[in-house]
Amino acid sequence: MRYVFFMLLALAGCASANSGNYAAGLREWVGQSELSLYEGWGTPDNTLYLTPEEKVVTYAKTFAKPVDGQTDAYSNEVYYPAITTDNYGYPSNGSFKTYYCRTSFTIINGTVSSYSFNGDDCISGKK
Repeated sequence: MRYVFFMLLALAGCASANSGNYAAGLREWVGQSELSLYEGWGTPDNTLYLTPEEKVVTYAKTFAKPVDGQTDAYSNEVYYPAITTDNYGYPSNGSFKTYYCRTSFTIINGTVSSYSFNGDDCISGKK
């Protein structure tokens, strides 16, 4: 039982480190121009105008991985502008696990002012 507890604790630490790296990468965009953001991230999946000067742009990434394991991460990466179902459009027969990451940037007067993200696949390639 102790072994399982320590393994779960170690896994939680890895997830936390990856999220921290992801957040650090997003922090670099704060203060950058809206055009630079689009050049780096591409066209947003969603744009919400809060005022004429302020908007939130969102990028959504989903990834379905076979339950029996797949080592080629992101080979089936797809983008959805709106995620409205629990299984994100993938079969729900139990043979796939779907991961997602939704990243949003707030832009005020053409400059990125803040960011937010959620999901279980918000990881950075940086170590």
